Amino acid sequence: MVFHGRGSTGALLVLVALAAASCGKDRSAGAPRRGGTAVVAIATDLEFPNSLVTGDKWTQEVTRFVLFLPLIQYGPKLDYQPMLASSWELQGDTAAVFHVRRDVHWTDGQPTTAEDVLFTYQRAADPKTAFPNAEYFTYWTGAELLDPYTIRFHFKPHADALAGLPFLPIMPKHLLDSIPSERMRQAAFNQNPIGNGPFKLLEHRANDHWTFVPNPDFPRALGGPPRLDRLVIRIVPEPQAQLAALLSGEVDMTTSAGAKAYKDVDGRPGILRLTRPTRQVSFIVWNEKRPALRDPRVRHALALAVDRRTILDALRGGMGVLATGPIPPAHWAYDANLKPLPYAPDSARALLLGLGYRDRNGDGFVEDPAGKPWEIALKVPASSSFNRNAAEMVQAQLARVGVKSRVESTDARVFLADVTAPERRFDAAFMVYESDFRIVYRDQFHSASVGKPFQLASYANPAVDSIIDRAPLTLDRRAAKPMWNRFQEILLQDQPWTCLYYFPDLVLIRKDLQGTDMDVRGTLVDVTRWWKAPAGAAATQN
Repeated sequence: MVFHGRGSTGALLVLVALAAASCGKDRSAGAPRRGGTAVVAIATDLEFPNSLVTGDKWTQEVTRFVLFLPLIQYGPKLDYQPMLASSWELQGDTAAVFHVRRDVHWTDGQPTTAEDVLFTYQRAADPKTAFPNAEYFTYWTGAELLDPYTIRFHFKPHADALAGLPFLPIMPKHLLDSIPSERMRQAAFNQNPIGNGPFKLLEHRANDHWTFVPNPDFPRALGGPPRLDRLVIRIVPEPQAQLAALLSGEVDMTTSAGAKAYKDVDGRPGILRLTRPTRQVSFIVWNEKRPALRDPRVRHALALAVDRRTILDALRGGMGVLATGPIPPAHWAYDANLKPLPYAPDSARALLLGLGYRDRNGDGFVEDPAGKPWEIALKVPASSSFNRNAAEMVQAQLARVGVKSRVESTDARVFLADVTAPERRFDAAFMVYESDFRIVYRDQFHSASVGKPFQLASYANPAVDSIIDRAPLTLDRRAAKPMWNRFQEILLQDQPWTCLYYFPDLVLIRKDLQGTDMDVRGTLVDVTRWWKAPAGAAATQN
C-alpha cells in the first residue's frame, strides 16, 4: 500500500543504485521493434485507476506511467523533468507557475488544459475526497488560472515543495467534476477510466486482468505511442502459479513469485532475474484504539517478540535489510546509527509480566492485568501470501512469549476498508508502506490525523507532532536531520508500527520481453519502451 527537490536539486535518495541489478549479461535481441503483447502478473487486483482515491502501489504505477500524466516526473537521476507541463518556473519559495502542453488530449478527444490541473489539485486538497497523499499539499495555500494553459500554485516556504506533483497524475475535469468529493471512490469513471497517457484501457475483468492498448494520439514530443500492441496486467494471487505461468510463457514478468523461485530459476535459459531497488518497508501496525495496544510498553514488548531476521530469511531469502522505521535507508534523513530492535523474547516476557500480563490458569497464554483472556487478531489481505506467511510466523513467535493470537485473512478490498475505517476494525495488520521521495509523515503519525484514513495506528505523541510540524518547514537539511533522527528514535521506542524489513522487488522476466529498464521510481517507469523480440530470438541470450 502507498500512503505514497526544489527545481532540479539532485537526488533526494542518495547512495541508491537507480538501475535494477541484473543477474545476466547483455540480452540484446537486435533493434527495438513494434508489436507484441506483454503480460505482467501481480498478486492483487488493481484498486481504482483514479489518482485522487487510489492508495494501492500497482494502481498508482498504472495511473502515473500508463493511463495519465502528472505535471512533472522524476528523471533517472531523480531530477524533475517535464511531462504534462512543458515548463515551469519557481517564483521565490512561495509560488510556482506551470505551462501545460497544448498537444495533449483525453482519449475521448477533449483537450487537457490547466482547468484539469486546477480541478485535480482542488479535489486532492479537499478532505472529503480522502486523497491518500493529502499531506503533499499541507503547506500549499491555493492555485489560480492565468490562462487556459497556465496555472500558478501558492505555498508556504517548505522543503521539497514540488515533490508531490510526480505522484499526482491529472484527472479529467469534464468527466469527474459532477461527482461529489466524498463519492469519488464510487465514480463509474473508476471502472472505465479515460486518460491522456501513453496507453488507454481496452477492457478489464475483475480479479482477472486489465488490458491496455497504445494511445495513438500520444504526443511525439513525449515519445509517441508505446512500442507494444498490448499491455496486460494479469491477476495471479499465488507465487507458485505466477512462476508456472512465467515458465510456460503465459506471462512475461512477475515481481512476486518469491525468493525461492528467484533462486531456483538462476541460470535457466530464457529467464532474466532483476532486483529492483524500492522504497518499501514491510510492517505490522498496532491499533491503539484497542486498550491494551494503547500502551507503548506493550507494543514494544510485542515487537521484541518478533524475530525479523528469521522472517526475512524465510520469506525473502535474506534479500532485504532489517528495518528501524518508515524512512528507507537510501534517504538522506535515514538515521544509519539507529539499530533495529533485537529479537529478545526473554525481555518481552519480562516486560509483559511487569505490566500485569501473566498466565493465571496455566494454559500457556497470558491474561490481561484484569485477569481477562487476551488475544490479538493478526489481519492480512488474503491475496498476499508474503503477509499471510509472515503473520503465521509472528503468531508462533508471540505464542513463545505467552501471547495468544490468530490470523485473520480477508479480501484485499475488505482488508483496506477495515484498516482505514474510522473505528479501525483490526488489532494488528500486516502491510507494506512505500514512501515517495520526500518525508512529511503528517498523515501517518501526527495526532491531528487521528481518525483520518491513513493514520492507521491512531498514534499520538506530542514530541512526534512537534517534529512533523517543524522539520518539513526547515529548508536546510543539516538543521532538519537531527529532528528526523529524533523522530525515528521515538517511533522505534513507541512502536506504532513494528517495521520488519526494507526489501527490493525480485523481478523475473522472460528474455524476449526487451527494454524493461526499471529502478527505484517504479516497475512500469519505462513501459512505453518495452518491446517483444521475435519468438526465440532472445531465449538463448545470457
